[in-house]
Amino acid sequence: MLKMGYKQSQSNHILFFSHSSSGGVTTLIVYVDDIIVTRNDDAEKRLLSQCLSQEFEMKTVRRLKYFLGIKVAYFKNSIFLSQQKYVIDLLQETGKTTCKPVNSPIDPNLKLTAVEEDIVLCWIVDQRSTSGYCTFLGGNLITWRSKKQNVISRSSAEAEFRIDCHFIKEKIDSGQICTIYVPTIDQIADIFTKGLCGNIFYHLVSKLGMDNIHSPA
Repeated sequence: MLKMGYKQSQSNHILFFSHSSSGGVTTLIVYVDDIIVTRNDDAEKRLLSQCLSQEFEMKTVRRLKYFLGIKVAYFKNSIFLSQQKYVIDLLQETGKTTCKPVNSPIDPNLKLTAVEEDIVLCWIVDQRSTSGYCTFLGGNLITWRSKKQNVISRSSAEAEFRIDCHFIKEKIDSGQICTIYVPTIDQIADIFTKGLCGNIFYHLVSKLGMDNIHSPA
């Protein structure tokens, strides 16, 4: 790919991209023997197909349907990515298909007791705060992460201040980043860092652009 003039992403080494002189963009993801290509340049598409066919024995599938446990469903003006099959297969492999679902991953009312000696010990040893973030591009969720802080913070405010505060301040001062007020109910990062009651959890899930296309309308 590099010989063809493609550049390799520094954050994800299986991603390659190319910009044509006409302004078109072609991106290519390679995973073992599977390749996904997206583009808005038909000439580059034909050239890429010819070059790859000379190097590899290839079978071209027009529409992506399934990739790395992700199923792709197509609608009139959008596509929907789902890992339902992957999750079901995982539950079957682990014998958990009969388990009952819960409203949220972590019970917001969970309390540690003296009986839970092992858990209490872990709680005493590790009091580091957990921070989380998610990134949207064009209204679509593209990255998300939660991370336990390396040091113990004396308050939640201090924990939040530790998150690249100088970098963010520099971008705000330069006008590259604009901060706006976000009510507590709409703090999307909370879904990555704490236990939430069911209605708040699903409210934030919807803001992530996640939906159940199999649920009744």
